[in-house]
Amino acid sequence: MSIIYINPFQFAAAAAPWTPADITTALWLDAADASTVTTVNGAVSQWDDKSGNGRNATQATTSSRPAYTNAGLNGLNILTFDGGDTLVGSAQIANPGFGMFVVCSFADNTTRMGVVDIGNSTNFRHCVIEQNTFNSPTQSYGFYVAGVALYSSVPTSAGHKIISTTSSANPGSVIAATTTYTVNGTTATLTSATAGNYATIGAGYTIGAFQGNILRLTGTVAEAIAFSAFVDTSTRQKLEGYLAHKWGLAANLPANHPYKSAAP
Repeated sequence: MSIIYINPFQFAAAAAPWTPADITTALWLDAADASTVTTVNGAVSQWDDKSGNGRNATQATTSSRPAYTNAGLNGLNILTFDGGDTLVGSAQIANPGFGMFVVCSFADNTTRMGVVDIGNSTNFRHCVIEQNTFNSPTQSYGFYVAGVALYSSVPTSAGHKIISTTSSANPGSVIAATTTYTVNGTTATLTSATAGNYATIGAGYTIGAFQGNILRLTGTVAEAIAFSAFVDTSTRQKLEGYLAHKWGLAANLPANHPYKSAAP
């Protein structure tokens, strides 16, 4: 009988997939993780924060709770908002820079509606990812921060997409010059409808609306991640790659994206 000797160093262990758990996040809401979603009769009353900060999103009003949709995207669970639903948290997230990433969809491209809003409505001390309708006839994604409206060069499209924005802004700095905005990994030019400087963002956040209770979302949210500081290019691309491959959206990434073919 022949004896085969195996070199224990011959085989390297496969690298574990990269996830947001490998970095510091301020907020991480993941609908695919059913252990973080509390439902009552199929509606979401609480969405737990996976960042470790305990910044959970809740909704006490039964009629304002989004539905928890099984296998809604790439075989994974998502939240479905019907235009009257929101989840809210009270945490301070922007500090003063920030970053936001969301996997979402809109029911149409003709209605203005918010998806993720960080801050509060006092003197418009908030930043929001929304679908805007101000630059008709071509609808596009909008970004509204501290009272200044910025409009993306990327038009809206059907289906789910990854939208992100991040800013290193400090109070008094020019918003457009310090903000990066992407849709499906493609950087979008931001056009400001009004001139203005960055102001301190307030506490609190909302999923599914603008300023907590208006311009509510008719559509879906699969995952939302937020940061209390500017997100550098390398980290942003890892997040885009992670989200794209997890949610079956890799085809939406540009051909030159470093994670187009494989997740980080």
